[in-house]
Amino acid sequence: MAFLCLIASLTLGIVDLMSVGVAQAAGSIGVGIQAEPLMLATTAQPGHNYHFPTVYVINNGTQGIIAGFTVEPLNKGAEHVLPASWISFPTAKVRLRPGESAHIRVNLHVPRGALTGTYLSDVVVHAISNGASSGVATQISAAAATKVEFTISTKSTHSANGIPKWVLPAAFALAVLLLLYLIWRSGLRLTIKKPSP
Repeated sequence: MAFLCLIASLTLGIVDLMSVGVAQAAGSIGVGIQAEPLMLATTAQPGHNYHFPTVYVINNGTQGIIAGFTVEPLNKGAEHVLPASWISFPTAKVRLRPGESAHIRVNLHVPRGALTGTYLSDVVVHAISNGASSGVATQISAAAATKVEFTISTKSTHSANGIPKWVLPAAFALAVLLLLYLIWRSGLRLTIKKPSP
């Protein structure tokens, strides 16, 4: 009798474990990322650091997820493949509840000696079930990707503070013209006389 009870309890235990796994697997794991590619607002320079616009990610499944980020060359067509080591994510992983979204910062470090040209790769977000360390749920994952692209040139179109180089000369010329206009409106006249011998 005791033997039969033991078999029954083991059977119930196995059924319970299977039901937990099925319940976890029944919920969908999904993740989305913005379709718009990440691009720099300026031409990059060797030896400098830059910030891309934040990348938008969303949990579009029915389970909580842990989302991690990598750089992988899924597309071809640029002069150079962007080395993954040039990109860093201050937020390496993020937990998202169903329907929750986040904006993740993406930093770029261009090393000295980097070749000029266009660089292309993809920012990939990988998602696994939140809080599952073993069982069926750990085998379920989702991923999404968006392009990241920029150009390196040794000729800078911006000054050190990020302002386009043409802005300061244009502002100076405008200030001179405004000063001359104000002098003309005030009626002042400048007379230059040749000194007598």
